[in-house]
Amino acid sequence: MMILANCDIDDLLEKNRLLPRVTFFMETYKIIMDTLRQNNRLLDLYNQAATKLLDFTHKYHCRKEFLKASKILHDHFTYIVKAAKNFEQNKIPYPVTLKDDECTSKLLDMRQIQLEYALKMEEWSDAFRTSEIIFHLINRREKHVSKQILEQYYTNLAAVFWKSGNDLFHTYALLNQLKFVRQSTTKTTEQKSVLACQLVLSALSVPLNNKISNFQRLSTAYMPKDMEDAVENSSQVR
Repeated sequence: MMILANCDIDDLLEKNRLLPRVTFFMETYKIIMDTLRQNNRLLDLYNQAATKLLDFTHKYHCRKEFLKASKILHDHFTYIVKAAKNFEQNKIPYPVTLKDDECTSKLLDMRQIQLEYALKMEEWSDAFRTSEIIFHLINRREKHVSKQILEQYYTNLAAVFWKSGNDLFHTYALLNQLKFVRQSTTKTTEQKSVLACQLVLSALSVPLNNKISNFQRLSTAYMPKDMEDAVENSSQVR
């Protein structure tokens, strides 16, 4: 009764009318993605289907459906990682494997798109989980990842750390972003100066009494390599 009192009855009827269609749409795309995910020659079609699904959830502000779509993508990536340890995968023609640099590149492109949609939908937990997968894929690449991808990755990562309140890691992400922006030929001098100012202000804003707690609250996967030994040996961490 409280719902009916605060909602327009026409809106409720419209929602109930559309809900079965949305459910059918989601299930159809899930079947399509389940069919395409195991063949590396169909990864482009898989990425197109996944992008359309994410775009649909963003266009119509379907948060619950977006999380379902993201879970499908996360589950598929988990399957790829587990399948690498399974010898039965060798029997599958054209398997999707992280050992194939082309497959890794296409998986990385899809996760970049997924991260951007997560930021648009302001689903920060999902954005963080996706950023971890991207970090894993970047490290698995045998060839160098393009500077444009890395720049966009650190831009999105800075937004995630800012929202989560990890000031130190936000500064670190901005520092890496600035490294690639300074090498860019498409960025103006003003844009580079603005980002440099943001980095300085971000560094000055890091609480001095909170510099260790960020490492305790967050996975050390993002920790700069030159800081790992210092943190591990620090009595403050223990």
